[in-house]
Amino acid sequence: SKTTIRNKESRGVNETINPQKVKYMQSSIKNQTGNHTVIGNAKALENGTLKPSDLPEIRIWKDCDGNLWTLDHRRLASYKLAGVEEVPFRWASDEEVCKEIWKRTTATGGESIKLKFGNGKPIIINGPLSRAIEEGKVLVPLYGPGNTGMENLGNSCYMNSVLQILFSFY
Repeated sequence: SKTTIRNKESRGVNETINPQKVKYMQSSIKNQTGNHTVIGNAKALENGTLKPSDLPEIRIWKDCDGNLWTLDHRRLASYKLAGVEEVPFRWASDEEVCKEIWKRTTATGGESIKLKFGNGKPIIINGPLSRAIEEGKVLVPLYGPGNTGMENLGNSCYMNSVLQILFSFY
């Protein structure tokens, strides 16, 4: 879809949103973020030792089709894995969106994201962590039909974007 930025929504303070309504722009993220991990934050959010208000607001923006997208993928992934229903957010500025729009590499319409670990075995985040644990899996591996692209080898994300566009016509 077109990348038309609509951030002239109410820009109030203390706004919250259900993270399930927000899409990922990126196709993949690393689990490690500074001293924390996506999985570690999700477990802490799930067991109550970490609250959404303890973390910075996620920045979101709306495209011309009304879809909500995040600029803060690791935090959104933690919230979605933990099954959190309400998180603080703020509308991203046009400048923030323009600066980070190049990261829009999703091949899943933003519904899921690949979480990369140091061991080279990525997993897909597309549901709550508790459901994945109940099913006897940590998360679903990312392999098979419908997953178009390649691992990022530095700046190969540009080639990956071209491949995704070409395969979208198939």
